[in-house]
Amino acid sequence: MHMLYARLRSGTHWLRMESGRWRKEPEPERIFMACITVDCYIYYGLRKSMFNTIKVKAGYDMELMDGNIDWQVDALLGHGLVDKEKRRIVGTAVSSFIAAAWRMRKRELKDSRQAQV
Repeated sequence: MHMLYARLRSGTHWLRMESGRWRKEPEPERIFMACITVDCYIYYGLRKSMFNTIKVKAGYDMELMDGNIDWQVDALLGHGLVDKEKRRIVGTAVSSFIAAAWRMRKRELKDSRQAQV
């Protein structure tokens, strides 16, 4: 999980936001990080849990900036978080969120494929 978070922070991950940039895709066609972490309704429950974990453990209320997707994504990537321990807490929460969202997505895809058969 921490490896994924490090890759998100450094821009070396395989998610479409980055891999699309490598292929020169327009940014609106490669939005993923913003969608999954702060915008997509499908992951609302997971996101709410992640935000609560961050608020309780690090003292950052991510919901204060609802509607400011760029700020939320930057904060979730650790940008501007000077305190190393709080940045680690946020990173762990984001890593757990992404892993859970990925499992949820795989399960949904599997269910939809089975429904088509």
